[in-house]
Amino acid sequence: MGKLPMLKYHGQGEFLWKNKMVGMDRKGFSLIEVLIAFVILAVGLLGLAALHITAIRSNAGSNELTYATFLCQNEMERLKALPFSHTDLEEGSHNRTVNYKGIEYLVSWEVQDGVPDEDFKMVRVTVSWTGTNPADPERQGRSVNATAVFKRD
Repeated sequence: MGKLPMLKYHGQGEFLWKNKMVGMDRKGFSLIEVLIAFVILAVGLLGLAALHITAIRSNAGSNELTYATFLCQNEMERLKALPFSHTDLEEGSHNRTVNYKGIEYLVSWEVQDGVPDEDFKMVRVTVSWTGTNPADPERQGRSVNATAVFKRD
């Protein structure tokens, strides 16, 4: 059985513990030091995992927003290319749905005649969707919109 560390007198009232135990060399790490290092590493890795999950969700939301913006712009260009008297440009609300990667986008547009006068129509296109996780309150009621005024040729 090894001896306990010894208290050594260094003069002028100073006592220091002798760092070396008889029969034991201090090479390597103790079990407690290794366990503490593993706990610190585990906490750091859990934090990185949470950050990674947040980044994936944010990326999915960005993809949805990008596609919705594309749909909005595409619908506005489609309506702009139609003749002024086309049924899709009659006054009132119109809509259609687009399904993309399992997400249903509602594309709607509202037409107002005579804004600012009879040769013009104001068109507002809105694209709305619920997102990849409808249970997530941050994903409820997301939408993009664009407004334009069309002139009779």
